[in-house]
Amino acid sequence: LWLGGNALTTMPDLTGMVKLVLLNLDANDLTSVPSGVCKAPQLKELSLRNNPIRSASALGSLAHLQILYMENCALASFPSALLSLGIEKLYLDGNPIGALPEDISRMASLRTLTLEDCDLTALPPSICGMTLETLNVSRNGLYSLPEGIGTHVGQLLASSTRISSIPDSLLGPGAVSRLNLAMNRLTSLPQRLTSKRFDELNLRLNFLDISAGSATRAILDANPTID
Repeated sequence: LWLGGNALTTMPDLTGMVKLVLLNLDANDLTSVPSGVCKAPQLKELSLRNNPIRSASALGSLAHLQILYMENCALASFPSALLSLGIEKLYLDGNPIGALPEDISRMASLRTLTLEDCDLTALPPSICGMTLETLNVSRNGLYSLPEGIGTHVGQLLASSTRISSIPDSLLGPGAVSRLNLAMNRLTSLPQRLTSKRFDELNLRLNFLDISAGSATRAILDANPTID
């Protein structure tokens, strides 16, 4: 059911819509997640992009929710109601949430987490134990990544932050295969990078000395996957 762009401020009770599995309410005027929406008994995918939503507490009622899109809303904190749900894909880009909960690892079913431009300054250590296909923390105020991150992540996107070093955990043989650290503050590369093979590695627009004879140039030359 697609109802985007209709200037909706609320929704009726959807208890009777037992076959509804997808609902799109993008670009309306919702300031909270309507309680009526959260009564849809089999809803699996919900899109609420571009609404001025400040409260999402009602989401805790959606026992079957697997995919949630809430980019560019007005969430000032991570919705704690999501921690008890079996969500697999969560998109919160463009919300000033500021921080992730320390117990985010409770979301054991989560495989995709995108948090671009969310005013994050640090990531909780517990995120290192999560098995994720994609983690996007680009365009945040991160100064570093926690040691241990990347061992269970397929793709890590952390461009346009303030990161100045690469954690050793990203360089192990079973660690992340796609890594984007473009537009950060890297001034050098770890020697271990010569033996790590990536499907994709982006280090553009950092502060690396790649002149002939430099240590960084030697590492770059030894690793053909570096972009």
